[in-house]
Amino acid sequence: MSGSDTRYSKLSRLFHWLTVVLVLTMVPAGIVMIRIDGGSLQNTLFDYHRSVGFVLLVLTLVRLVFRLGSHPAPLPETIPLWQRMAAKATHAFLYIFLILNPLVGWVATSAYGAAI
Repeated sequence: MSGSDTRYSKLSRLFHWLTVVLVLTMVPAGIVMIRIDGGSLQNTLFDYHRSVGFVLLVLTLVRLVFRLGSHPAPLPETIPLWQRMAAKATHAFLYIFLILNPLVGWVATSAYGAAI
């Protein structure tokens, strides 16, 4: 097996790191926006949070389509079966979370009557 067979593709790694950066900026913005009193900063944070949530939804769907069309890097054969299963379950959970969470936010925003 060549070195490129044991690594994720450059595009997969780009999807991964874009998702990480967006999530790691969105979570603190979400925490701050609910803990401060109303005003322009809170409105800006809400707008940022909603916008990044939508971008994450689209990015995750594109990422999922890409992943279904390509084979991810294999896990080393020395990893026990239970850990392989746990890794697959964790990946599935993360994809589900990254799709459902923005949808729940969209529903909540719509119920509140705020513009998306």
